[in-house]
Formats: sequence, structure tokens, C-alpha cells
Amino acid sequence: MVTGRRVAVTFVLLTIGILMAVSLSSRSAPSPPAEPGEDGRIGLVYLPLPARSPEEYWAQATQLPPKKEGALLTLAEAQSLVSFHIRTPGYPPDASLVGVHLWQTIYPDGSRDPIQAQLEYRIEQTKVMIYESLLPPGSSPTTEAAISNATPVAIGQGVGAAIAQTPWGPGISLHWADQEIGITMYGELPLDEMIHIAETMQAGN
Repeated sequence: MVTGRRVAVTFVLLTIGILMAVSLSSRSAPSPPAEPGEDGRIGLVYLPLPARSPEEYWAQATQLPPKKEGALLTLAEAQSLVSFHIRTPGYPPDASLVGVHLWQTIYPDGSRDPIQAQLEYRIEQTKVMIYESLLPPGSSPTTEAAISNATPVAIGQGVGAAIAQTPWGPGISLHWADQEIGITMYGELPLDEMIHIAETMQAGN
């Protein structure tokens, strides 16, 4: 049972890492102009530093504060707290935005990743989650996906990575970049539908 929980937690941390390109360079990248947690609008996630062994990693993890939920925001409120343009899908036309949150990952040494926008949509009576954040220079959200049996997929003029699993179970994780933004989408829609949604989020659409 403990092993099962660890596998599930490890998958969640990996998918977060894919989007946010967790590395030494990403933690040293400038964060958007907002201090996380000061007024409760930005949620906080605490993660261990890279470790030499699973035992060292989990020893760090047990000493970290619990995750802190941020406030439910409007899209305009979230946009005012980040330094990048939050992409929203233009397809399907009946997609309903039901939740907007901001998150920031903080490490034991005080370094932090760029603030991440989380958008929750209801599409065809199913949940679709979209995560967006600034990418460190030279990084790609598909780099770590390549070691996770991801399938390369074309998204517009670019290339993304698809994984046949989500943090909560069956579905698809789709990872791609649009200019300086790394984006991950989780959902249980067919892959071609998710790619279509992703293409409507590209800059200029």
C-alpha cells in the first residue's frame, strides 16, 4: 500500500516537473512579481531538492510543510499576478471555465519555480485541467516527458508530447510549449480533440 502511494505521488511530481521543467536552472529563473502566500491568493507546494537516492528524497519530503491551497480567482485576477499572458482555449465553443488558481513550488533552500496558472474546464461533461508557467531559457516541457514513454505529437507548427495517463488515473497528459510558456493539459477526451484544443491556445489564435 505504501509503495502504491509512493508511485502515485511520484507520478504527480513528475508531471508537475514536466510542465515546470524542474531543474537547477528553473529554480534560479526569475519569478513573476508576486510574493506567494502573503494574502492567500497563491497556493504553495513544497518539494524536496534533487536527491542522490529515493531514501534521501523521501527523508526531505517528510520534513516539508503541507501544501497550501490558494484562493479561487477570476481569470483577470490571476492574469494580474503573473508576468505572462495566460492562454485560454477557443475550442470547443461550449467549454466552461469553472476554476482558476495560481500555484508556486518552493524548495527547502528557499528557491522557487515561476508561478503556475491552473485552469479547470468542463468540456463534454468531463474535466480538463490546464497548467501554464514560464519556461526557463533553453528548456522544454517535453524534455522530461521523453523519458516517460511519451508519444511525440504535432501541435500547430510545434511538437508536443502525449502520455496515456493523468495524475488522477485514466486519460491523456499533453505537454507542449507556446513561445516562452510551458503548458500541460490533462483530460479524458480523445487525443485528437485535446490537440485541437491545444492548437486554439497558440499565440495569435
